[in-house]
Amino acid sequence: MKKIKFSEMKNIPILYPHDQLHVRKLPIVSMTDEDQLKEILINMINIQGILARHFFYHKELGPSNIQDYSFFITDKIDDEALLFNKIFDSVTVTKTPHGEPCGIQINNAKDIAYKVFEKMIFEDEVNKEIGHFIVGRNFQNDHRKVECFELECDRKEIVENEFFNYLTKNSSSARGVYPSYLDVSGLRMEEIEKDELISQLASQVSHLYLMIYDYENAEGVPFFRKELRWFI
Repeated sequence: MKKIKFSEMKNIPILYPHDQLHVRKLPIVSMTDEDQLKEILINMINIQGILARHFFYHKELGPSNIQDYSFFITDKIDDEALLFNKIFDSVTVTKTPHGEPCGIQINNAKDIAYKVFEKMIFEDEVNKEIGHFIVGRNFQNDHRKVECFELECDRKEIVENEFFNYLTKNSSSARGVYPSYLDVSGLRMEEIEKDELISQLASQVSHLYLMIYDYENAEGVPFFRKELRWFI
């Protein structure tokens, strides 16, 4: 792991300025059907991954203003947004001026969604890779400095799995607006260097970066979040 300046990272070009994007926020809907929510989480790897991250922060740091962006498995962004709307109270759909899907911004998971996800953990129904980074993890505030590192990997074998396929094989339009990332705040710095799944991810991208940012929770308590970002 090599320390670099943020300016040394390869950047993904922005296809459209934010003021040219079309943004639509969905109304809040009520959900009581736990079986339906569980089916969505099992079948939609992106929704499960994002809820898992919110579950982690809710458990470790309490309510916080953490937002997420989704890249979609299909181009049916409006249909997919309706599924997100059953899991989260804040769902915003973004499209280019030509109506092409860019991404979905999500915040405020429903309490019932947390309840369903907790049951999935207990019943061992969470995706293996998502579980590796979330289940049983505690927030590691071990590196308290804003910095950037590049992770190098000599591994040549690419191991296929559904979660990494979702992370690295987004549509080009989605990648052009919001770069993908993976939160690894549950791992210590030395774990990140040795983690087998992170090594597998590094083998599937041309550049893998570890970025450490400072944030505050709802009570104003500072914490340092670790994110993996990459350049395909």
